[in-house]
Amino acid sequence: MQATVTRNPAAQSKAAELQGMGYKIEEAKGGRYPSFSIQANSMSNSNNQGLVRVQQILWVFGKIDGAIQTAENRERSALLSLLQVCRQLIEETAAVYVNLQGSRQRLVLAEQN
Repeated sequence: MQATVTRNPAAQSKAAELQGMGYKIEEAKGGRYPSFSIQANSMSNSNNQGLVRVQQILWVFGKIDGAIQTAENRERSALLSLLQVCRQLIEETAAVYVNLQGSRQRLVLAEQN
């Protein structure tokens, strides 16, 4: 049954989606860190201008925390979706196994008669 879940394309797709949602959380948390940018301009032959900027967000009224919470909720949703696909695959595999075992038992009984 484990092979059924790990090798199924639908399950692999949902697992990749879950992994991507984890990266979205990290991206949202990155909004708390300072940003750094450099800009260079050539004004004329002898004059060059450069700009270095460091920005640190002090307060954004919950915007970053809201983005983190949204990303975490989406990750939970992706996990539930993955679990649903895995459950469906396991149910289908179990049903096929039960049918196979029933067919084998009927074959044994038919050979005995």
